[in-house]
Amino acid sequence: MIAILSQKLTTLQHRMETGSLLRAYALSGGVWFLLALLFSAEGYLVSVYRGSPQAWWPSFGYSLAIFSIWALISPPVLRFVRQVEERDLLRFRRIGLYALGAIIINPLHVALFVLIFWPVYNGDGRIATRLDMGERMIVQNLHTNLIFYVVLVLMGVGLHALKAKQIGPPNSSAPRTLHLRTKGSVRLMAHNDISWIAAAGNYAEVHTDNGHFLTDDNLASVQARLPEDSFARIHRGHLVRLDAIAELKGLGRGDALVVLRDGTELRLSRRYRERLASLLKHSPTR
Repeated sequence: MIAILSQKLTTLQHRMETGSLLRAYALSGGVWFLLALLFSAEGYLVSVYRGSPQAWWPSFGYSLAIFSIWALISPPVLRFVRQVEERDLLRFRRIGLYALGAIIINPLHVALFVLIFWPVYNGDGRIATRLDMGERMIVQNLHTNLIFYVVLVLMGVGLHALKAKQIGPPNSSAPRTLHLRTKGSVRLMAHNDISWIAAAGNYAEVHTDNGHFLTDDNLASVQARLPEDSFARIHRGHLVRLDAIAELKGLGRGDALVVLRDGTELRLSRRYRERLASLLKHSPTR
């Protein structure tokens, strides 16, 4: 069961990365439905063991209501994690952002729950207002909500780190041209004609010796279709061809610039520095 859920959450993050929002929410709903079923079954079996079996459907319905809110929250949380990890931030800043998310997540979950489900779970009018329900739940659900949030963040961080480390071996049979969508057409670019590529929001700007142009693909999509032994990310917004690099210029305090053969200077992020050095050392084109 855990392996299945992990695989589904991995697919969920991929759906978020490719922008398939409706499918991401559908998958999120499926994952949290399975968890609601699992938690309810566990509670029911424990109650049977203790000799006072609880009614199945009311218990399952409440669990389903609780987890349905997490089904709504999970895609934004995974997107938040991906954006934090892709930014060129120091570790303590990333931790600070995740801590801020932890502060927000419990009140957000409770607010959505009482907004939607107060008419159903107000104890036949004993809980007079949504505010009364929120005051009860904000403390009761704190522990569980923080656990679920931490699990989502750790999974998102782990998947991002795993993806970053998966540098495949050089593939001499890989196509040496890149198909780029631009203004409704497809443009073929030889790898050697590309000097560097910059992120431009949801698009990418491809720089060549003859100028530059905007493609409909984003930077991550373009990078995924380029050989990893010839191109490298040097910053969250820059991708360069390795043999277009002329030198690395240190600026002090760990900062550096990548100087290309045409004189272009691009900032080298600290988090990509070791990886770039390793790629340059083993690059067959240098």
